[in-house]
Amino acid sequence: PSPETGHPVPVVRKGFARRALRLAGPYWNCERKWQVRGATATLLVLTLAQVALTVWTNYWHRELFDALEARSVSGVLVQVGVFALIFALTLAVTAAHLMVKRWLQLDWRRWLTERLVGRWMDHGRHYHLIFTEGEHDNPDQRIAEDINTFTGRSIHFLLIFLGSLMQLVAFSTVLWSISHLLVGVLAVYAFL
Repeated sequence: PSPETGHPVPVVRKGFARRALRLAGPYWNCERKWQVRGATATLLVLTLAQVALTVWTNYWHRELFDALEARSVSGVLVQVGVFALIFALTLAVTAAHLMVKRWLQLDWRRWLTERLVGRWMDHGRHYHLIFTEGEHDNPDQRIAEDINTFTGRSIHFLLIFLGSLMQLVAFSTVLWSISHLLVGVLAVYAFL
């Protein structure tokens, strides 16, 4: 137990990733595998679309400030229209992303719960638990909560990782494309 909280300290054991994949992997090969794989692919495409909209917003800022610097009313109005388009697309993509993500989380949770509770109920384990020492309050609810945590956090962390990786690549290309401008600006400042 932790000295501060008294709660057990989680122990990361070797082979955790392998066990997690063994538990999670069959879902993508279940009887609805094409629907599940399609939802997963859609989620990845929507994540890519979110990153693309972020990059577009970055370029939009440049265009807006160029129009403001040029004191071009028509240029600013065009950028207001572009912003409205970016905003509408961002709302649509974010809503679709959330819907597909929630569907995938709930479907995976339902599938895994049926599988694990079914295994737990085999051979009367729930009955034999009465005769086993220790606290065994609501094991079915504990299984359901653990599955909810596992599926929700797995998808959440995977999307954060992939989104961050996509943003790293996207903004690296943005920085690379403007690097010649930065070198020119630094050379002017060095010359002065």
